[in-house]
Amino acid sequence: MPAGSAIVASIKTPLLQRNYRRGQFLRTIAHCCCACPTYSVARTEEIAAQGASKSGKRFVNSLSLTIPAAISVVRTRPLFSTRFLASAPVVVGQVHHGERRATFIESGSFEGDRLRGQVLGGMDWQLVRDDGAFELDIKLMMRTDDGKEIAMSCRGLRCGPQGVMDDLAKGVAVDPSQYYFRVQASFEASDPELDWLNRIFAIGLGHRLPDGPLYNFFELL
Repeated sequence: MPAGSAIVASIKTPLLQRNYRRGQFLRTIAHCCCACPTYSVARTEEIAAQGASKSGKRFVNSLSLTIPAAISVVRTRPLFSTRFLASAPVVVGQVHHGERRATFIESGSFEGDRLRGQVLGGMDWQLVRDDGAFELDIKLMMRTDDGKEIAMSCRGLRCGPQGVMDDLAKGVAVDPSQYYFRVQASFEASDPELDWLNRIFAIGLGHRLPDGPLYNFFELL
């Protein structure tokens, strides 16, 4: 077995083995081991640890570099607001990670400076987690006022204090500032005039009303 391979095999810590193989301090260790037959494995690991420590310091220091202005803040642009009319939930029951249920999106509308039209229908698959939070998986079809179809997919989360969540379940009007309701959306469109939708993400701020949710969507720039 080559000398270098023997040294790597003798180092028991996987992280130190990886650092050794990266060659950050290969020459130093190889030189010491070849020049001195009595050079101990303990000393080899000590040098390896020093190399790992220095590598870690370089990584931490790199995080202190100035973040470019383009990614220093989240920039958005209003996209549209939408309101769904949803059915009462169909409850599957308790599954291994919460209660599975679904609501049918029966109709709705959306309106913004660039897009407006009708919600044709869809479904909201929901998982009521053991901690009381709702995981949302929404798929729906939309049609603009000039007849262009859009497929919209959303993943989201609705959660809050137990009392607030209980009131929402009962259909009580609750101020949206009292709970967290956010979704992330993507789109699919085939019409060339709507091709830009295929290359954006949007975030939606939600408000749960007794007959269905209200969302205000913003394009992420």
